[in-house]
Amino acid sequence: MSLSITADVELTPEDLRRAYLEEAEMRGMTPGSALVAVVTVGAMAAGFMLREPGIGLAVATVVAIIAIAARHRSIRRHADRTFAGLDERHRRLTLTFNDQRIVVEAGGARRELAYSALRGFVETSEAFLLAPERHDRILVPKRAFSPDAVKQIQQWLLAHSRRIRPD
Repeated sequence: MSLSITADVELTPEDLRRAYLEEAEMRGMTPGSALVAVVTVGAMAAGFMLREPGIGLAVATVVAIIAIAARHRSIRRHADRTFAGLDERHRRLTLTFNDQRIVVEAGGARRELAYSALRGFVETSEAFLLAPERHDRILVPKRAFSPDAVKQIQQWLLAHSRRIRPD
């Protein structure tokens, strides 16, 4: 008989916030985008042209901080809206992993995925984000499992799938 790891977990708004924030950071969306870089460099250049590099650096720092805060706030709002849109019974998951497949049960629905059906996975410090399709993610909070179980799940994912950068 093969080893199987099962856990019941209730998703929280914080699970989604952390997953979204970490995925955004992996995408390079935090601390900012090309716009922030352009404004930052422009502010620094303006400071040098005014012969006050300190002013340019201060303006660039403030712009970067505002951009980071705005991005984090936007991600948190998106996570909160997503969570609010989940039917209460879909917030409770039963997750089962073995060396062949992953089974996710929520709200009376059951989804079985062979590892070969995954496009890949993203691992954050708090969760695994399984990617069965391009814009589909299954959030697997690590807090639902013991540290040994998390290591075993990671081994199965690495053996049968691949780490991906977020789309």
